[in-house]
Amino acid sequence: MRTANVASGEHRAEPAGDAMQLARARNKIRVGAVVTSSMVNPGRVADRLSEVLKRRVLLRTYSAYARVVDAVSEGDVDLAWLPPVAYVRARRLACVELLATVERDGKPAYASALLARPGLVRSTSDFEGRRAAWVDNWSAAGYVIPRRMLRERGVSPDLTLKAQGFVGTYDAVFDALASGTADIGASFCQIDASGRIVRRPWTDPFDIVAVSDPIPGDTFCAARTADALLVEDVREAIEHPAMRNVMAELGGSRLVVGNPAHYDGLERELFSAD
Repeated sequence: MRTANVASGEHRAEPAGDAMQLARARNKIRVGAVVTSSMVNPGRVADRLSEVLKRRVLLRTYSAYARVVDAVSEGDVDLAWLPPVAYVRARRLACVELLATVERDGKPAYASALLARPGLVRSTSDFEGRRAAWVDNWSAAGYVIPRRMLRERGVSPDLTLKAQGFVGTYDAVFDALASGTADIGASFCQIDASGRIVRRPWTDPFDIVAVSDPIPGDTFCAARTADALLVEDVREAIEHPAMRNVMAELGGSRLVVGNPAHYDGLERELFSAD
């Protein structure tokens, strides 16, 4: 049996004559998410969601995105926060419906920067025999997209690079590059309309080999097994001002209505042969 940590938020419904509204208020909503930041308080997130959705929210936190996808596909949760790669994997299983995309810094997309130790990579031939540090195979900006950027430059990651390894976090990628245990890596970043990097999480003077086109943001999805009335309520709440309180807990700016077509390119990349 799958285990998950659970935080709940209680909402006490005001007296009302509408039986359906009362029934909705008594319903529990199970939300699945991976919480990797110590700055996120699952209990507060559940409370904020309960306030917006007018139902009791049970926030189930998992140790890996694969477990959240499993939970959605098996009907263990009604809603889920999924990053781009987890979303396209889940929709390949036909088990989710995209409701919203997380917008950060005023944009519903971000980018990937392909990084190298200073002075190592000046041309395509310089990738031969290099060692790469990637986040994990569920990371769009830290694995899927930078490998595409390499192929666009005539470099086959699996044939050209000497070694590739998953290190788990972006900070670990930066440490590997700074220490010399890896020669190339990648990170998410924020770009402006001209493609210039305006925000980045690394401070070391790494060379920026390439910057990707925009990557669609994290998603808020409904399980295909979720109650139709619940999905309707969530759709109505996506752009409600109070939803900003939820996003403030999660580190995003707001939710915008999701467009599944924005993730088609990422899905093709993820499931294409190298």
